[in-house]
Amino acid sequence: MVNNPCITATVDAFSPALTAMSVANGATVTQEFNDVTDSVGNEYSNKYICGPRTYVMFNNAKDTAI
Repeated sequence: MVNNPCITATVDAFSPALTAMSVANGATVTQEFNDVTDSVGNEYSNKYICGPRTYVMFNNAKDTAI
């Protein structure tokens, strides 16, 4: 049996830590962060071994992606 370690990989925290944002309609706001790593990438010294990453903005008040 072959197991896929990427299914249960532990994702490391963002660095630097992200902060809350507020954006007025039509305005722009940015946050810079390093690409996150995970336990499998750390083990094999290849942060993309489990494939590409996608980041999504999320509205906590409405529990939906923006």
